[in-house]
Amino acid sequence: MHIAPINTAHRDIDRQLALSLELVVHAEQTSLACALDDLGDITLPPGGATAADGAHLRTVASLYLAAELEQAMLVPAAEMLAGLATGAGLPGEPAPETMQKLATFWQGRHQRASPEERRALYGRLFGGGDSAQAMPTGSASQGGPNEQFEPLLIDLCEALYKLDEQGTVAGSRYGGPGPEARVGITARRLSDNLVQHGGGMVLFLARDILATVHQALDLLRRHDLCMMYRARDWRDLIEAVAQRYLHTRAVDVQTHLERAAAGTTIMSWLAGIAPSLGGAASPMVTIDDPVIAAAATWLQTSLHLGEQAQAEQTEFAPVGDPSAIVSSRAGQAAYGRAG
Repeated sequence: MHIAPINTAHRDIDRQLALSLELVVHAEQTSLACALDDLGDITLPPGGATAADGAHLRTVASLYLAAELEQAMLVPAAEMLAGLATGAGLPGEPAPETMQKLATFWQGRHQRASPEERRALYGRLFGGGDSAQAMPTGSASQGGPNEQFEPLLIDLCEALYKLDEQGTVAGSRYGGPGPEARVGITARRLSDNLVQHGGGMVLFLARDILATVHQALDLLRRHDLCMMYRARDWRDLIEAVAQRYLHTRAVDVQTHLERAAAGTTIMSWLAGIAPSLGGAASPMVTIDDPVIAAAATWLQTSLHLGEQAQAEQTEFAPVGDPSAIVSSRAGQAAYGRAG
């Protein structure tokens, strides 16, 4: 299958944030309905447990966007600027409205999830990197890092974009029985994994975290702040702040955005098909479904980010470095057609 180019529509972060909030609202409504159903006071359609799993997966999809933006240093950059503003540490004088936004963001730091809490939650759901290191070693029920998330997502993405490798079913847009079955198996494994690593706090924190992301983005878009750091836009501002104050390597904000959009699309699709994962095997996706392009994009961007990290850490990375492993597996899936 030809790997589709990255869909530029996914670069609209405002659209992605709006969709993520819709996922959370839907998850909240479903969770409430399932809770009422458990009380036995009202009659709801069957499948409450499956509906609850679907609600959880929608919440996870929204948080995947936030987790990628955290790696892109969006919220940390905004927090740094707000802190500098309180001590007159900015390289210029912000406009009064900007100063008010900076002060409000700084004052709200104790009412929202802390950086440690955000990283811990992302590690619990998605594992990997600094997020996983923020969590104690333990089982999923104890909040341990989800080290299987990326390998399982790679398996699903590979199964999706290889859906038509054996042709299609006559008269339909579905893949052959073998590839369709593989999509179902890999989707079920990832779904089970994410449900296992979730918990009651996930839905509670999702709306708070998305609100923080929205506030941080609004702050970073202030023209006067961009001008202070000679940044063309909020992406450049993040990169300037990250390198100047946070002492990080170069941040590829755009690639993280594209990976975030693709991953959110895949997990939103996963939430939608959750009710069918436990039943008899049946075709789940057509070969022209947008999730196919999202799978290819996720593999491409994961490979790119993994290669960047590997190149910058080669001299110091230990044997078996996770970023190198993910980069290698994503590369095999995207270009090597590894089985």
